[in-house]
Amino acid sequence: MDFLFVILVIMAAIIIANFLSQLMPKIPQAFWQILAGIILALIPGTLHQIHLEPDLFLMLVIAPLLFYEGQHTNASVISKNFSAIIRLAGILAIVTVVVLGFTEQAIMHWVLPLAVALAAIVTPTDATALDSVTSTVKMPSGIKRALNLESLFNDASGLVVLELALLWLNTGHFFLP
Repeated sequence: MDFLFVILVIMAAIIIANFLSQLMPKIPQAFWQILAGIILALIPGTLHQIHLEPDLFLMLVIAPLLFYEGQHTNASVISKNFSAIIRLAGILAIVTVVVLGFTEQAIMHWVLPLAVALAAIVTPTDATALDSVTSTVKMPSGIKRALNLESLFNDASGLVVLELALLWLNTGHFFLP
């Protein structure tokens, strides 16, 4: 399948998912987009031709999302809530990755570095995804602000843990650089 055709199919799926989210606003837009991605992945020959380097994905997708969210965050709010943010984003994310990693290792019988790497990928939630999922939910502003701030730092802690897990997987040794 031609690369341009695959891009057009993905764009059409995004448009349909966005249209469905407007028809049924109770279901967050992100869920429709995830469903569209799953459907495309199940269709033979659609997405299997796309090869995207992880570093390129990090630079083209993750970095702009973090930059966008960082631009809309007040520095004084971060400094005021810094200890809570670090507890949520750092400690809780690392504990979650460790628990998930050991659980994956026990259930799937993977080597521990691979299980920790997968856990580091799925643990962090970015602020954009949080806004998408909570857009239709009434939340107290303090909780929503705390979750937004936590999610900014959660991405960073997830990326650091992922990098450490990949180093561990490649070298066979766990060490902090």
